[in-house]
Amino acid sequence: GPPDLILVTGDIAFKADPKEYEQASQWLEQLLTTVNADKNRLYLAPGNHDVDRIKALSGPTRRTIHKSLRADPPDLDEYLDKPEELAPIWSKLEAYSEFATAYAAPKLTPENPYWVCTHDTSLGAIVIAGLNTNLLSFDNQDDPKNLAFGARQLQQAIHSQPRDSLLLVLQHHPPGWLVDGSKLCAMLQDRAHVLFCGH
Repeated sequence: GPPDLILVTGDIAFKADPKEYEQASQWLEQLLTTVNADKNRLYLAPGNHDVDRIKALSGPTRRTIHKSLRADPPDLDEYLDKPEELAPIWSKLEAYSEFATAYAAPKLTPENPYWVCTHDTSLGAIVIAGLNTNLLSFDNQDDPKNLAFGARQLQQAIHSQPRDSLLLVLQHHPPGWLVDGSKLCAMLQDRAHVLFCGH
C-alpha cells in the first residue's frame, strides 16, 4: 500500500523563488502519484534556502531586527511571544508558506511559525512536530552560533506533547547547528521519538 507518511526536511527551493515552488509542486505531485499517496500524507518543514534573502534584507527595519537577533539569539523568544514583532521579518518565508499550504501541515505564519499535527497510522496516532530552524536565517552567514529554535517553540511543539505518543520531529538544521539544539535533545531523550533533519 502507500506509505503512511512522506517527510521533507526543507531546502525545497534554492532562493525561495515562486517559480522554484511551481517546479517543486510538479515533482511532488509525480512522487505522490507514483507511490499512490494523498497530499495529506506529505509533511514539510522549511530550510534556509526557503528563506527569501532579498526580502529578509530589504529595508532598514528588517536588517536591524535580523542583525539584532543574530547577535543575541535568545531574544528570539520575545518575538515568538509577540507575533506582531515577528511580522516585519516574516515576508522572507511567505513564498514557502504559500507553497506548503497544499500539503498536510498547517500554514506557517508569524502567529504559528512551526506546527504540530496528529496523524493516524498503523502504529496508532502519532504526533508530528514541524520545527522551524530558519527564523534567524537571512544571509550567507548562518552558523551554529547564531541559529536558534527559541524556548517557546520547543516548549509548545515538543515538551507539551503527550509523553506516551510516538513523536516524529521534522526540521532542517540538525541540533548541532542551533544554539539551543541541546535543549531539544534533552527533551527527546526519555521519550519515543524519531528526529528527521536535512541540511
